[in-house]
Amino acid sequence: MLLKYQLVIVMATASAFTPSAWAQTASPSVTSSQSESLEEIIVTAQRREESIQQTPISVTVLSGQWLQDFGVKDLQDYAKSVPDLSFGMGGSPFGGPAYGFSSTREIIIRGVSGANTTSLYIDDTPIPNVIDPRVLDLERIEILRGPQGTLFGASSMGGTVRLITQPPDTVNTSGRLTAQAFDINAGGAGSDVSGTLNAPLSSDVAALRLSGFDVSNPGYFKRIFGVSTVPGIAFQPGQQMNGSVKIGQNHEYGGSASMLIKPPSIEGLTITPMIILQCSDTNGYPVADNDPSNFTQVRPLNVPESTGDRWQFYALTAKYAARLGELISSTSYLHRYATDTEDGTTWFAEFQSYFYPPGNLPYIASPVPQSYDSAQTTEEIRFESQFPGPVQLVTGVFYQRSTLEYIYNYLTPGANALSGGYLGSDDSFDDHDSITLSQIAGFADVTYKVGRSLELSAGVRKARLDLSTNETIIQYPVVDGNSSYSYSDRESPVTPRYVAKYNLDENNMIYGSASKGFRIGGVSSPAYGACTQDAIDLGLPVGVPIPYHSDSLWSYELGLKDLWNDQRVATRFAVYEIDWKNIQQNLVLPTCGQGEELNAGAARIVGGEAELQALVTPAFRLDGGFGYEDGKITQADILKTGATIGFPVGSPLSNVPKWTASMRAEFTKPTSSGEYFVRGIYNFVGSSLSLANGGAGFYRGEYSLVDLRTGLRTSQWNFTLFAMNLFNRAANFGDIISDVGVIPGQVRLAAAQPRTLGVEIERRFGARR
Repeated sequence: MLLKYQLVIVMATASAFTPSAWAQTASPSVTSSQSESLEEIIVTAQRREESIQQTPISVTVLSGQWLQDFGVKDLQDYAKSVPDLSFGMGGSPFGGPAYGFSSTREIIIRGVSGANTTSLYIDDTPIPNVIDPRVLDLERIEILRGPQGTLFGASSMGGTVRLITQPPDTVNTSGRLTAQAFDINAGGAGSDVSGTLNAPLSSDVAALRLSGFDVSNPGYFKRIFGVSTVPGIAFQPGQQMNGSVKIGQNHEYGGSASMLIKPPSIEGLTITPMIILQCSDTNGYPVADNDPSNFTQVRPLNVPESTGDRWQFYALTAKYAARLGELISSTSYLHRYATDTEDGTTWFAEFQSYFYPPGNLPYIASPVPQSYDSAQTTEEIRFESQFPGPVQLVTGVFYQRSTLEYIYNYLTPGANALSGGYLGSDDSFDDHDSITLSQIAGFADVTYKVGRSLELSAGVRKARLDLSTNETIIQYPVVDGNSSYSYSDRESPVTPRYVAKYNLDENNMIYGSASKGFRIGGVSSPAYGACTQDAIDLGLPVGVPIPYHSDSLWSYELGLKDLWNDQRVATRFAVYEIDWKNIQQNLVLPTCGQGEELNAGAARIVGGEAELQALVTPAFRLDGGFGYEDGKITQADILKTGATIGFPVGSPLSNVPKWTASMRAEFTKPTSSGEYFVRGIYNFVGSSLSLANGGAGFYRGEYSLVDLRTGLRTSQWNFTLFAMNLFNRAANFGDIISDVGVIPGQVRLAAAQPRTLGVEIERRFGARR
């Protein structure tokens, strides 16, 4: 506890705040990273280009050069460095809970937690936030806090994360090749190779940009088998085989290709087609049991687990710049196929009495495969004005159609024979879901400049969302729980946004905003078998689908942005209050471990962020920031039985730390051999409570992580030594919801990678940064 207050004092006195919203643009000289002032970054957080210091939104921008300099590869790397941005497990591609490892991540901004509360974008296209695109060849990442539904659509209740790719350059040939070799504590050696290439095809007319990567990570987990884990359950004769196997090895690879075409016959038109492909395969579940420092998984039988993810993204963007503004069309298609196979042996041994009353079957090897096959087609046409005079306009239409096929099989080979035919089958549970979500929307945002200092904006988005679900469930014949049902829902949300900005002078401004966020509802699976009594106790229907409805919130924000000391210092402050109604909460039925999404009460969140960039000297930069968020349940729904649906009044929101903070320092020194550099980053995430697996929740302790990088930069080469998680701290990133149900005493945690030491060599050619 003392650490968080010490950190706030240090940051307040040392002026250390979040990773840079200001880029370094160096000339060819190796000493060129030393600048006399911070260089401004232009953002498109309001769908038009403007300075981050003039944008009336709490936004953090991580430049592409910052991502390279600090070795950022994925969401976990950059999320720790952004105030009031956190992540957990238990989300899903469509809403409601998801199970296993590949499709359960949730991104949380300002305490608005749960599935699909934060939207994730590649350029102009929203993608499921369970996808984790490789951070490679990006121009920047923009993190927008607060509801962004007016300009960025549903599932933007807490905010939006935008990955903006580097556009092809039609003039300069350039590229880089980077190779890493590293060693993970208790894991072994790994490698990471990546590269980018920009090639003009016709000067100032067309260019091609390519990137690719291949990563091999060693496993640092161990599965020990042959150990009885459930009291009273025995091994079959000759079945108990003792041993261990190393698991968690991961191979990830992918790439992208994009073109920029400027037809000479149509002045102002640019066309950009793009393809991104990414694949990942992991041997075993890379999760810790019960404690983030416990990398040993103890099981009765040697049942292999695995997880895999493959996705392809195709996009075509056309922009036409005219005198009165720019017309933009963005078309995209995304297909993703993800699989998980989990060991269900322990769960069946623990709960077999619900299917077989004597409850004395031996351990039965139970592999549980599941798959998510999803596709998404998106089209947006948008106009961004450049009118003469005080009025500007952003308006457009949006269409998206998303589909998901979910298949789950719980197999218990030999269980029927061992029960003497009582169960009637070895197939204990099959679930096949088919979900389609369509949305069409129109939006407009008008800005009016009143005089020289005051600017007023108002926007609204009107949407229609259609959801349809078909589910078929097959269970043991003895359970008699087979069912097939369809569910549909239509909603027409309106999400307004109001902003006022006042420029105190050319370097200082204040703003205030009010905006609404919305998330569509859905349906949870019926309660059967071991879940029946849980549902009855909570007053829920049995044997029929359980719908949950949309939820919404209003957010109120005040902010201040300033430039100081001849633009050597930039500050940004924001405070906010969020009122959240009809919250969708994942309630885990206590006996069987099945998750049900339900509407349960209301919550209030208050907090703020502070960010600062300081150019202490031309050679020494300090950047950092901290965030505070306090979210609690303020209203709970009580059933006629007296049971509380969801979590009681006063409960914290799931996976939301009160404090987040980071500090980044960079020192460069020219030498006769090149430019020597030292870079360090310190990230702190406060404690939180995960409610993904129900009950009283699972405590997530606070953690601090330190990364260091040092090396030499010449005109063409970078030589870097690096240490990630220097002090080998254990960090709980969230507990997954098991494929097979919650097993008492076995909470499975996504944990921080142990200390990793490595060397990186980069070769650059062509145009330099």
